Amino acid sequence: MQTPDAAHPSAELLTTLNRLTQDPNNCVYIISGRDQVFLENMIGAACPLVGLSAEHGTFFKSPQKDAHWEDMSKEMDLSW
Repeated sequence: MQTPDAAHPSAELLTTLNRLTQDPNNCVYIISGRDQVFLENMIGAACPLVGLSAEHGTFFKSPQKDAHWEDMSKEMDLSW
């Protein structure tokens, strides 16, 4: 796609993610290069039981109710 900001999850994808989370044996996460705001607005609002990982794993949000974004960069070894 020429304009990455124009890429949004389809209604079919959101329905599928919600169906997957209805099975208690599943734990569903989206890992993306997008930022927290995009993931929260485009996926988190429509799929509250999906865990989110933004900016290629730098930020993480579990699917629990009232979960907050965690900054994982503090735990990364970037010395290389």
